[in-house]
Amino acid sequence: MTRHAQILGVREPMAGVTYPPAGDLARHVSRGALPTRSLIAALRASFSAHAGRLALLGDGWSMSYAELDDESNRAALAFARLGLQPLDRVIFQAANSRNLVVAVLGCLKAGLIPLCTLHAHREVEIGGLGRHSAARAHFIDSTPANFDVLAFAENIRRLVPTVARTVAIAGPGGADVATLTELIQAVGTEEARAFVEKTIAAIDPFQVAFFQISGGSTGIPKIIPRFQNDYLANMEAVQRATGISAADCVVTPGPMLHNAGFACFWGPALLAGARVAILDNAREDGLARVFAQCAPTWLYMPKPLLPRLAKVFAAQPDAAKTMRGIVTSSGAREVERQLGVPTMHFYGMTEGIIIHTRPDDPPAIRHGGIGWPIAVGDEFRILKPGTEEPVASGESGEIVYRGPYVLHGYYDAPEQNRVAFTSDGWVRSGDLVREVARDGRQLLVFEGRLKDVVSRGGEKISSEEVERYLRTHAAILDVAVVPVPCPIFSERACAVLLLKPGHGCPSVVDLGSHLSGHGLAKFKWPEHVLAVDAFPVTNAGKLDKQSLRRVAAERLGRTA
Repeated sequence: MTRHAQILGVREPMAGVTYPPAGDLARHVSRGALPTRSLIAALRASFSAHAGRLALLGDGWSMSYAELDDESNRAALAFARLGLQPLDRVIFQAANSRNLVVAVLGCLKAGLIPLCTLHAHREVEIGGLGRHSAARAHFIDSTPANFDVLAFAENIRRLVPTVARTVAIAGPGGADVATLTELIQAVGTEEARAFVEKTIAAIDPFQVAFFQISGGSTGIPKIIPRFQNDYLANMEAVQRATGISAADCVVTPGPMLHNAGFACFWGPALLAGARVAILDNAREDGLARVFAQCAPTWLYMPKPLLPRLAKVFAAQPDAAKTMRGIVTSSGAREVERQLGVPTMHFYGMTEGIIIHTRPDDPPAIRHGGIGWPIAVGDEFRILKPGTEEPVASGESGEIVYRGPYVLHGYYDAPEQNRVAFTSDGWVRSGDLVREVARDGRQLLVFEGRLKDVVSRGGEKISSEEVERYLRTHAAILDVAVVPVPCPIFSERACAVLLLKPGHGCPSVVDLGSHLSGHGLAKFKWPEHVLAVDAFPVTNAGKLDKQSLRRVAAERLGRTA
């Protein structure tokens, strides 16, 4: 172990990044849990091995691994010619597309660090993340007809002084905005290949590859550094757990740069030489086209898609015959009942651990819990909430964890890092689980959350952040944002208001307009609003949000 500790670790640390201790690296490497090559080197090896196979496909188009390798090589050199240097941060704010994949791979090949935001984010999120990360470029999707993305990007350049370049990876460019297509066309294949081979050879496997973001409960998302080799370990573990191979076609309708979509689905698929089907939209018509043209075998399905997918399967009876499995975060029993495809649960956090049921598990396991960790070296404990004391066997408690691809610290966030870990360095999840015996095996069951968030269709909405902006509304004395159950999105946000004297209760539309004026992403806007005379409090005199959740659910006619 001493020998490994002397030779393992990052060569040139980035300021603000907490790297794994040398002893942890030595332990994980010696157990085979952590590779010593970079993610992009492994991906490029797959591209070479599967050059003649299809890599990406969609509605009426396809791209081979050789074509994907070439276009992303040329993108890498083009980005370097824009003046971007290795370890520069690049804000990605784009919808799913072939060009998104090309641009992400181009960044990795150039040694750049993608900062993975959402297409729906606005000035609050993009401005805050851009300044915090000192981003050097902003990669956008200018296709939406209902929003002026180019004007928005121009405003971001004012809000984030370090942003020197804006690139439209999809849609039209502008006077100061080049398009990805133009940039690629200006670069030759051979010069790009030579550049990439030299660049990848210099990439440190222990260095940051991506800046992911955490939904969190404190406002602007926290930045999570994911390293070249820890992301590779994550993806290889998913491959082993699911059995994804070159024979498969994987589709993930959610945001492709979400940690779940990338680390658990299309990333492992590209490593395996599989096909990745990309939806042009996740409506019923988009799903129908991808199943008709691409014959997917694996699907990551956010639960809100179930009604649409059920209609597609009813119209295309053969669709289910090609499917090997569906992965979802909840409701696997109902998904399998409606679609007739083996469905399994998974649980994960961008901060690290992935927990998964397996394709060959019996239904009682696949439907009855979230599974167990996927990787050698993954460890978890279940603690009494707010303590570091273990629960009794079978009791519910907060899951904490550590492992080969688990966070050691949020980027440049010392205050958050002081409360995000146990005293001995295990990540606090804020999620409640219990361990049960099922069919003679141990299984983890998800029980709920400790964090003050709304989980809407897979997106985590910080109640505190939304409350902060709503308190600036002229009619609102105070506000508490709580989740209410939703059969489609799991939860929706409800704003419970105390009103100032003489003011009526604002409508959902009024609140949305107010939050839009502050530049808050639309998916965070409350979808229900209630006025109350007083907030319930605990015995300690603090706001009792658990009681408020029940009040909101009862007033809205829902079951808590």
